[in-house]
Amino acid sequence: MTLRILEWRDIPVCFALRERVLDCYDLDQLEVLARRAMTVERA
Repeated sequence: MTLRILEWRDIPVCFALRERVLDCYDLDQLEVLARRAMTVERA
């Protein structure tokens, strides 16, 4: 969902960050990332 939020907001995501998000299985950390994705100016 984090990557989709960034995509919907037209914020580019580098390969390394995309891989880091996809490799994360910690639900608490994923929630933090998703919340941040809603307000950040860049990834």
